[in-house]
Amino acid sequence: MVKFRFMLIAILLVSASANMSAAWRIVFDRNCLKIVMANTASQKVIEEQHNQRVDTIAAKKQKVELYTVSMATMKELYKLSMENISGFGTESLYYKEIGLCALDILRNVPVLVSTVNRAKFSNRLLCLNELGNLVAETQQLVGNFVNIVNNARIPNPLQGQATAEKKDDGYNLLDRYERLTLANSIYTDL
Repeated sequence: MVKFRFMLIAILLVSASANMSAAWRIVFDRNCLKIVMANTASQKVIEEQHNQRVDTIAAKKQKVELYTVSMATMKELYKLSMENISGFGTESLYYKEIGLCALDILRNVPVLVSTVNRAKFSNRLLCLNELGNLVAETQQLVGNFVNIVNNARIPNPLQGQATAEKKDDGYNLLDRYERLTLANSIYTDL
């Protein structure tokens, strides 16, 4: 019986060791190894490029956020600087600036005309024409400004000259925001 047990154990060990040798055998396939290494390297490059792109997007997003905050701050500071102490609000300083800009343009045009007339160059007539257009545009903008201030009719900029509707502000149909928007557009054009 003891011999039978030893024999059984020996047979089990021999049969198990045959399978165990296959479990510990390592097979190197050069082609497979090359493909795995190439895939790993390309995956690493792709991940590095993706991470770099994500970092640049985050940096640009942060710059946009900083720009937005700074523009909002500048807008508020500009609004505060345009308000005068008397309490008339932003419009009164816009009106003053519009008047000063129009006065500067109309005051400097004769000087420019005399300078252009004295100079000798080929596009003198074109320059004089542009100065005339500048004076006409300034006159139109000042006329629109006077209409806003006097609660008169202002042309609708969305329609042509022949069918331009007029919006009567004699009964204060223009609210404060529309007045400020119109004054700002006139100031920007000047």
